[in-house]
Amino acid sequence: MSLPKVYLAGPIAGCSWDEATDWRIHAQDFLYDCEVVNPLRCEEYLEGSKKLPSTNAEWTALSKPTSNAHAITVRSHWDAVRADVVLANFIGAKSVSLGSCFELAWAWGAGIPCVVVLDD
Repeated sequence: MSLPKVYLAGPIAGCSWDEATDWRIHAQDFLYDCEVVNPLRCEEYLEGSKKLPSTNAEWTALSKPTSNAHAITVRSHWDAVRADVVLANFIGAKSVSLGSCFELAWAWGAGIPCVVVLDD
């Protein structure tokens, strides 16, 4: 039997590496009995960045096959629709996370439950 799959949606664009990953690491530790899918799993080379790319041009300029708009979109869609649940954390979000909105919409369209965490 496979473990339940939890996709971790939330702001990335314009965040620091730590802002984008700290909560995901905590969630992964807490959800030890689940398969946790982190959308930044292919972007470890950006670890320590003070500001992650926030535009298609900035991602494309990195010249990494996993970091262009097409790759990110296809991977995010695949991750969202094959999850058993999507956990979206918007606590402390500085702006609208368009990517996360798409991920939630894809999951909802596929009948996948979504848990959205917001500030008070």
